[in-house]
Amino acid sequence: MSAALLTGALGYGASLVLFLLAVRAIGAARQAAYFATAPFIGALLAVPLLGERPPAAHLFAGAVMALGIIVVVRARHAHPHVHEPLVHEHAHVHDAHHVHAHDASVTEPHSHAHRHERLEHDHSHLPDIHHRHDH
Repeated sequence: MSAALLTGALGYGASLVLFLLAVRAIGAARQAAYFATAPFIGALLAVPLLGERPPAAHLFAGAVMALGIIVVVRARHAHPHVHEPLVHEHAHVHDAHHVHAHDASVTEPHSHAHRHERLEHDHSHLPDIHHRHDH
């Protein structure tokens, strides 16, 4: 019984924690693209480990899905954009979006409520917590 609980805690519990951290760090779409690779990795491992032979339709579907994952993961864009003033809290490091002072005891990454002043700039970015805007 304790082995089953430990397996569940590690297999399911840890995966949920990692899932939520990934959504916060890279966004829902990219996290889902990475997460979608799990069945393919399992199927590929089944070939040498279990002697499985997937049908051609599965290979084709896997190739199409892999192409979709590549498109989502590689998507980047850059353009001038405006960040309106905002007060919020999330884990962050000091970068172009997080310019504020701390005492020497604060380490990175860290989390606290902070204010963003209006910022207009141009750089390559992903649709993350600081880059949700219309095009």
